[in-house]
Amino acid sequence: MMLTSHNSTMPYHVKGASLATTLILLLVMSLVGVSTMESSNFGFKVSLNTVYKEQAFANSENGHRAINDALVEAVWERSWSDVKYPDGMSAQDSTADPTAGNANTEDPYDTSTLVQDLNYTSGNIDADLYVIKGRYQDSKGTANCLSCGYKGAGKGGSGAGMVFYEVISEGIGPQNARVVTAVDYKVIVQ
Repeated sequence: MMLTSHNSTMPYHVKGASLATTLILLLVMSLVGVSTMESSNFGFKVSLNTVYKEQAFANSENGHRAINDALVEAVWERSWSDVKYPDGMSAQDSTADPTAGNANTEDPYDTSTLVQDLNYTSGNIDADLYVIKGRYQDSKGTANCLSCGYKGAGKGGSGAGMVFYEVISEGIGPQNARVVTAVDYKVIVQ
């Protein structure tokens, strides 16, 4: 058996085309791979940011839960001086009355105008609280004298009226993620 050589009829410059084509294909596949990795990294960052925002939201809501009993006690006592704040909550001003700093310049719809009244920190929870005392409303059929400072037994009549508060809480989460929530409280004067 005899081997014969075959002469290619293709021009010399076409013989290296498969190398160039393979290199271009490899480059395209590398770019697709890098793009896919960066896209998955972006998705990871977005999901991590969502986790941070959810933790900040939970912190903000925990701030609302923490102040609930203090509001009821302040209305019952007719003063903030005897109110026992929950563990981890501290007043920002020396009067310990979070509504003392309320001014006409505080706008609940513009957080830059608010003056921080309380801070609540417990474990991983961190929330700044802004308390705005709203109006007082007599209950139907209640004598006005009960709502004008009557301080007899029980400090007033049952259901004498309602005091409204707006509590704005700014929850602070990991990586300085911040969420602001607001709750309107209606505390019945007893």
